[in-house]
Amino acid sequence: MGISQRNHAPSYHLTLNNQIGKILPRLSLILILLCLLLVSLPSDASYVDSNQKLKNKNQQCLSLMPCPKQLMKGQGSFILTKSPKLFISGMSEKRRKSVIQRLTEQLKKISNYNFQGFIIINDAALADINVNIESNVQQSKPNNLPKLGDDESYQLSITEQGISITAQSDFGALHGLTTLVQIIALPESYPEAEMASKSQLQLPVVTLVDEPRFKWRGLLIDSVRHFIPLSTIKRQLDGMAAAKLNVFHWHLTDDQGWRIESKTYPKLHQLASDNLYYTQQEIKDLVIYASNLGIRVVPEFDLPGHASAIAVAYPELMAEQKRYVMERHWGVFEPLLDVTNPNVYKFIDTLVTELTGLFPDEYLHIG
Repeated sequence: MGISQRNHAPSYHLTLNNQIGKILPRLSLILILLCLLLVSLPSDASYVDSNQKLKNKNQQCLSLMPCPKQLMKGQGSFILTKSPKLFISGMSEKRRKSVIQRLTEQLKKISNYNFQGFIIINDAALADINVNIESNVQQSKPNNLPKLGDDESYQLSITEQGISITAQSDFGALHGLTTLVQIIALPESYPEAEMASKSQLQLPVVTLVDEPRFKWRGLLIDSVRHFIPLSTIKRQLDGMAAAKLNVFHWHLTDDQGWRIESKTYPKLHQLASDNLYYTQQEIKDLVIYASNLGIRVVPEFDLPGHASAIAVAYPELMAEQKRYVMERHWGVFEPLLDVTNPNVYKFIDTLVTELTGLFPDEYLHIG
């Protein structure tokens, strides 16, 4: 027994040393990771400091979205009555009507403000809200549609005498009015108890100079894989305008369907849409609706891949000519347009020409 113990003791110590040698590096690594984690975790003080900085930033911006480029607070306030006098100069007539309707709907939603509608006047000196577009360059543009590079800057001034918005384009004026609605909706603008019966708002004296940081501020909506009614899309456009976004990227063709009425290749919407598509008139109306909000509409037309819907309607244009069925699920599919077929290029040219008549923007996305 004694000999056996002497013979096994060195082996036991060697095994233990080997185990310790393996464990120690792991323990060291774990300790290092724990230390890094502790260092990276914010202390209560830094958490409070971050929240305070965010709060201060919001206060500096009056909680406006997005924060304006320059904002200068003044002393005093302007009392906005329940039937303010509105003067708009230099804006295209169609958009002017749209603006008045939209402003009316927005102000009626503000609590504690019994808004009774605008009094439209023709004298800026008598206006409570004066909107002036100084440049007439845009008036020469067809339908005055928004485009990349438009001057979207504006100046908003609220004094004790009234509200003034100046801009170089309709689109800058739209942003100025959006900012004004945000200020009107601020809790501090709600009437005091003694003013509530008069249905008035008390707006802070402030001067803003603002312009977008980015020229292209977009949102993509996929109407192919999940068809979306026009009423819902218009609601999204309203939300985009409220956030001063200016590009609606509309995904309209893909493997799961073709959502555009085509008069040149009618089988596309007849066979490859499950009868869920937008008529050409509906598309034109939506483009106008978006334009009145200062939003461009950029369509997406997928090729040469993502072409399962095209394959259902026109299998003779595919690299592999056979009978295809609608794809109604997510996934990556194989149908491709045959790039060696001259008729494919005629198909593309014809469709792009047709889309140009529906979407006047300079840009078309090819997915």
